[in-house]
Amino acid sequence: MQYKPHQIVADEFLRAFPRAILGDEPGVGKTFPAIRVSYEIANSPRLVVTPEYLQRNWVREIEAIVPQAKVVVVSGAITPTRKHEILNNVQQYDFVLVTYATLSQRTRTTLANGSIDEQMAYPEILTVPWGCVVCDEAHLLRGRNSQSTATMYKLSKLLERLWLLTGTPLVNNAGDVFPLLKLLEPRSFTSYWRFVEQFCNISYTPWATLVNGVKNEEQFNATLQRYMLRRTLSEVTGNAIPEPIMVPIYVELTATTLKALKLAKDEYRLQRTPESEEEPLTSAGAVVSAMRQLVAVDKNKLKAFKQLCNDAAQEPLIVWCWYRATVKLLLEQLPKNRPVWCIDGDVSAAKRELMCDEWRTFPNGVIIATLGSLSLGQNLQHAAETIFYEQDWLPSTNLQGLSRLRRLGQLRQVTVRVLIGERSVDVHVQRVQSKRFKSINRALFEEILLENAD
Repeated sequence: MQYKPHQIVADEFLRAFPRAILGDEPGVGKTFPAIRVSYEIANSPRLVVTPEYLQRNWVREIEAIVPQAKVVVVSGAITPTRKHEILNNVQQYDFVLVTYATLSQRTRTTLANGSIDEQMAYPEILTVPWGCVVCDEAHLLRGRNSQSTATMYKLSKLLERLWLLTGTPLVNNAGDVFPLLKLLEPRSFTSYWRFVEQFCNISYTPWATLVNGVKNEEQFNATLQRYMLRRTLSEVTGNAIPEPIMVPIYVELTATTLKALKLAKDEYRLQRTPESEEEPLTSAGAVVSAMRQLVAVDKNKLKAFKQLCNDAAQEPLIVWCWYRATVKLLLEQLPKNRPVWCIDGDVSAAKRELMCDEWRTFPNGVIIATLGSLSLGQNLQHAAETIFYEQDWLPSTNLQGLSRLRRLGQLRQVTVRVLIGERSVDVHVQRVQSKRFKSINRALFEEILLENAD
C-alpha cells in the first residue's frame, strides 16, 4: 500500500505530535497513517480502541499494511477469563484491539457492610506498558462522565503517545471536544464548564443548562489547531470528488397520518390506524418517537420511496433509516428480483462485512440499513446514489452515512435524496441539520412541541 500525498502530511503530523487528534473529514483515510506510524515509532504492544463492529476492519487494514504484525482481538465471544489471560500476556502481540465497551465494563461486589464496591472489569489495561494508544471514532469519548471516558482519563496519564481519530469531533456542540483535549493535556483542560463558558453560548431553563453554538470562534479554532489536524475530502483531492448533490423531496402526507400526528402532539395519544385503539404517550420523547414512526408508515411516503428506487433501478443504492422496523417495511416496497441486503444492529459485524462484499458484486444491489449499524467503518463507494428515508437528529451521524459513499475511491458525484413528510416531524429534523452547533434536543422539542401547529 502506498501513501497518497495528503496521508504523508498526516504521517508527519502524528510523528511530530505524540498526543494529538487526527480529525480529517470522513472518507479522507485516517487509518493507514495511524497504523503505519504507530508500528514504526512505538514499541509493542500497541492498543487500538474501536467500536466492536470496526474491529474486523482494523484487522484487515493492519494485515494489509504490516502483514508481519501479530494482532489479537479482545472482544466478542471471548470469555472474561480469556480476556484476562490475553491482557496479562500482551507483550507477544504488536497490536491489541479492544472495544469502548471493554473499557467501560465494571464488576460490582457487595461488601460485608452492604455497600457496593465497583471496579474495572479489566484493570490490566491500566498496567500494561503500552507503546501507544489509538482511539478510533474518538468522538465516542465525548461523554465526559461515561465509564469508557473515565478509563481513558486514567490511561492517558500513563501514556507517551495517544492519538485520537475522528471525522466528526463536534457532534452536538463545541463542548464535545473538551474530553478529547483533556485526554491529551489534562493539566490545561481541567474544567468542562469553564471551557464551555469560554467557547459556547449557554442558556438556562428551569430543567437544564443548555450548551449551544460556538462563540469566540477564532480563539476556539486556534485552540483546536494546537492539537488537531483536519482536512476536508474536497481539500485533499483538489475537488476531484465534488460536493454531493442534495435533493430534498417533500411528500404530502395522507390525511390519516396528519390527523394522527395532530392527536399525538396535542393530546399525547397515539392512534396508528383509524381502526386501532388509542395508546397513551407519557413523555415528550415518546411523542416525538411516535410521530416519526407514523410518518415512516405513511402510504404517500412509501410510494415516493418506491418510485425513487424504480428511478435508480440500474444503480447500486444505499438506503438509510433510523428505526429497525423501517428497514423491514422498506424491503417490502422493492421488487422481489432485485438483490437487497437489510442491515441493523442485530446483524453481527462479521455478517455485515460479508453482506457488503456481496452487495459490491451486483450492479444494482440495494442495502437498506439503520444509521446506527452502518454509518461507520464500511466503504460503500460502489454506490453514488443514496436515500435518507429517515435521518438521525445528529447531523454528524448523517454525515458519517454520506461519507460511506463520498470518500476516496469514489469516481462519481454522489446524489443524496432526503424524503421529508410535509407538515411533520421530518421537517423539524431537517431544520435541526442546519443547526449543527445547537442543542439537538432543544431544537427538536421547541419546534415540535412548543410551536403552534399549522
